[in-house]
Amino acid sequence: MLHREASARIAELEAEVRNLKTVMVAAAEEIHQHWAAHCDAEGYGPQNLMRRLEEGIPSEYGYTAGAFVELRAEVARLRSFAAGVMESWPHGDVDGGELQDLAIAHGLLVPQTRHAPCAVGCNCEMYGQSSEDWAAGVTCYRQEPPHA
Repeated sequence: MLHREASARIAELEAEVRNLKTVMVAAAEEIHQHWAAHCDAEGYGPQNLMRRLEEGIPSEYGYTAGAFVELRAEVARLRSFAAGVMESWPHGDVDGGELQDLAIAHGLLVPQTRHAPCAVGCNCEMYGQSSEDWAAGVTCYRQEPPHA
């Protein structure tokens, strides 16, 4: 009986820790985006941050612990991809092959070997011209979430 009660208490405390981490992430985002709204006329102090935290800011924004890290990594990946696209500007262009290579290099597209079309209308369907092609494997380029 004691073991069951201890396990239940541990699960309860772990859930509370996850919730507190979520609140911290949401608070950091709230402060960053709305600092002026939290300050008085002189720019001091968060005036209404505690109210917003107490009213359930995590549910309002849907944050979870670790969301900031994931968002920052995603922004860095997209900026790096954009920088690669812009390397040819203003005196050049980017063809489809170069764009695909950049997308693969930055993790926006993931090549997968298929032995049958993954979906009707997917580009891999037109590259698999024969049963030999499919037996050898056709490369299908899939978008990685959240871009899909």
